Amino acid sequence: FFNGCITVGELLEIMEVAEFNPWEKPLQGYQRKIDENKINKIAERTVKSLRDKKDFEGFEIFVDAINMNIRSENAITYVKPLDENNNGYGGFHKLTYIPELGNGFLVDGQHRAKGAQRAASILRDDKDYEYLDTLLNTYVNISLTLTEDIFKEAYIFYLINQHAKNVAPEGATRLM
Repeated sequence: FFNGCITVGELLEIMEVAEFNPWEKPLQGYQRKIDENKINKIAERTVKSLRDKKDFEGFEIFVDAINMNIRSENAITYVKPLDENNNGYGGFHKLTYIPELGNGFLVDGQHRAKGAQRAASILRDDKDYEYLDTLLNTYVNISLTLTEDIFKEAYIFYLINQHAKNVAPEGATRLM
C-alpha cells in the first residue's frame, strides 16, 4: 500500500472500473453497478462548488482517498518516496505514471471519480474552461496498491466494503 496524490485530470485519464457482470466468463469484475443518479448528484455538487467559490481549493467529494490498483509487475519501479527516510508503510510516495503500466483500477471511490468526470464534461460543454482547469488540476489523495492479481484486488474491495458502515454525522452537524 502506498499513499500519494494525483490530479483529477490524471485520475480521469487512467481510471477503469472492474464492474461485476455475472454472465462474464471468466469473471473479470467485482464492483457494483454504477448508480447514475449518485454520479449526477456528485457532478452537480462539484460544479456548484466550483462556480460558487472563486478561491476553490478542494471539494467534498475527495475528502477521502480514492483507492486504486495498478496491475503491472513493473509499477513498483515508478513509485518513489517523497522522503527517502520514510520509504515504508505510511510514507508518502509519488507515482510517475507511464501508459505501459495500464489503467488504474478503482477499488473504492468509483462514484466520486465518475462524478468528477461528469462534472468535467458539464464544464467542458458549458465552455467554462477556467473552472474545468481548476477541477482537472486539483490534487486528490490516493491509496495505491500494486498487484496483478484481480483476486487480491477484489479482496481489498471486500475488506473496505464488508466492514464499512454509515456513521451518523450528528456531532459534526451540531458543530456546523
